[in-house]
This record gives sequence, C-alpha cells and structure tokens, in this order.
Amino acid sequence: MKITTMDTLNIEKLYSVTNEKKFESILEEVRNNGFKNIPAIVVLETEECFYAITGSHRWEVAAELGLEIPVELFQMDEIEEIRKRTDVDYEGLKVFDRLV
Repeated sequence: MKITTMDTLNIEKLYSVTNEKKFESILEEVRNNGFKNIPAIVVLETEECFYAITGSHRWEVAAELGLEIPVELFQMDEIEEIRKRTDVDYEGLKVFDRLV
C-alpha cells in the first residue's frame, strides 16, 4: 500500500453517493480546509483500471471541485489487507468481490 494523490478521472468508483447530507458536509470541509482532515479513499489497482473501494462521497467532492484526492493505493496481492481495513458494507463487498 502506498499513499498518494490521484485525479478522479483516473479512478472508477464502485458506489454512488447515497447520503446527500454527508456529501454536503464533506464538500464544505474540503472547501474550507482541503483534504487535510479527511481520510484517504481506498483504491485498488487492477490490470484494467483503478477502483475506488471506499470514499464515493469524497470522490464526488474532489470531482466537483476539480481537485486530486488522497488515496491509499493497494495492489491485487493486498486484497486481504483491504478487507481488514475498510468500512465496506455487505452490499459493497458483493461489488468488491466481483473484482477479485
């Protein structure tokens, strides 16, 4: 795993924004302070592309503001580490499992 920043155009998100209040709250925080107080999103690098495993709201904020987003970039051989460290819910895991 490495921590870096990426353009949202290079990341395919697996989930949609589901909580508009959460989105607005993150948007306000990033407008005021950037991403310095916001956790990095978890991104999996595959042969095809980069997938955002977590952080759909943060991804949308970065895209709307035209900013790069902090990411924890994982390789395919680090799948179990992603499972241990993320807050992906049951539905999200079904999507994630299709990738691996």
